[in-house]
Amino acid sequence: MKLKLPAVVLAMLKKRSATMDAGLRTTKAQLVKTCKEHHYPLHDSVIAFEAAFGGLVIPDEPKMKKGEPCWLFGAYACLTTGGHTSPRGGSKARKLVPVVCSPNDIIYYLDEQGRAYAEDTIEDISATLYADNGTSLVCRILFDDALFSRKETSLDLPGLQGEALAKQLSLSLVKEASGKDLRFFSDPKGDMLVVEEIKAKRTQFAASTKKHFKLLKQPTASTASKPPKELVPFLGKSSIRMASEQRTSLPEFFEHLPDLKALDVSLNRLETLPESLWRAAQLKELDLSFNPLKTLPDSIGNMKALTSLSLRGCPLETLPDALAGAKNLTKLNVTECKNLDMGQALLVIAKLPKLKDLSLPLSRSLTSLEPLAQLPLKSLLLQGASVKHPKRLPSGLSKLKKLTDLRIEYADDIAQLPEAVDDVRALRLLFAKKFTDEDIRKSALNQPSKLYLRAFVETL
Repeated sequence: MKLKLPAVVLAMLKKRSATMDAGLRTTKAQLVKTCKEHHYPLHDSVIAFEAAFGGLVIPDEPKMKKGEPCWLFGAYACLTTGGHTSPRGGSKARKLVPVVCSPNDIIYYLDEQGRAYAEDTIEDISATLYADNGTSLVCRILFDDALFSRKETSLDLPGLQGEALAKQLSLSLVKEASGKDLRFFSDPKGDMLVVEEIKAKRTQFAASTKKHFKLLKQPTASTASKPPKELVPFLGKSSIRMASEQRTSLPEFFEHLPDLKALDVSLNRLETLPESLWRAAQLKELDLSFNPLKTLPDSIGNMKALTSLSLRGCPLETLPDALAGAKNLTKLNVTECKNLDMGQALLVIAKLPKLKDLSLPLSRSLTSLEPLAQLPLKSLLLQGASVKHPKRLPSGLSKLKKLTDLRIEYADDIAQLPEAVDDVRALRLLFAKKFTDEDIRKSALNQPSKLYLRAFVETL
């Protein structure tokens, strides 16, 4: 694989099982034709990028099956596989050309000057500057992906500590990736990475294994100050439960618990949450249920490792747009949130690309599930507890193509089904696949109080 990349990036590509697909490489003449067909300008920077990186394919995950989403490099690959998308990084006047397509809805572009831009096509309205040139673009994509996948062995540090860590851990500056905004340091194999965010004056360290991670943790531990007494009982714990303790506040120590993976503070009297909670970078499960929380801070977008979040019974009126930053979220529960504007909430929820398990209040503001159509949802609970029920079940159920489990609870008084025939058919998900129409009729007879079920049977 002859690419003009630093040795460490080539080593990382090898680990990721990257390949060159000859079918996605092309001649300059064909590239000119393809760009013209899709109404994109062809810059010298795009031609050079195509020659160096066109046809590069990186699996999103190890041992992926053929045909599953992967990273595609080169304008020809983006345009011929349908990876490019409107709004073209913004207006056409910006003259951006797509050169990398990611499996998580991010498109990367080059402009006429060779600068690289990135756009999340789900939540961004235009592309923002990402790297100084095409080589830096590829390097940063690999480093960012490595940082994201190593959340369990990463640490956020205050200040610019790149040079000190590089000296301590024998790392080198990766010039091809670095710029005025970020500086990247790495060992020869890419097992240990350090990134300095120059403007924000922050540093992130990430290791490929716990063994490498301890190389950083051990030296810093010896110089650390003695932990406060209230922190001591929780040190080393991966799961902490502070439920039903009538707490009105939480201690400011969560960022000092690097092993913490799950936190349950449900059934308390919390109106606010400590800032240190949003710096608990390793946290995967968070239960805030039944607390008088009226708002969530934008800092929740920092919870990159979070996979499960329960806000059940909180008096929230809206969900912050920043929640979309918790891109690893696979499970979300907002049932019994009687004040929640479901129209607004679904627009935020729709930006969670990995969400598979969702529990919603079956309230009057929930009129359509269509905003969730692009999510990989497999399980959906519509719960009527503690909310005012609508007269009709929400539309858009048939748009959830990957849904395999549908449940409706505490909303038996709803007698009207969705208006769309396809949505009505989708209600079959309420029953196991082996159920026949006759089985469904018998089930409805045994549960006469469930008016929506009786209405459904009348359509069979």
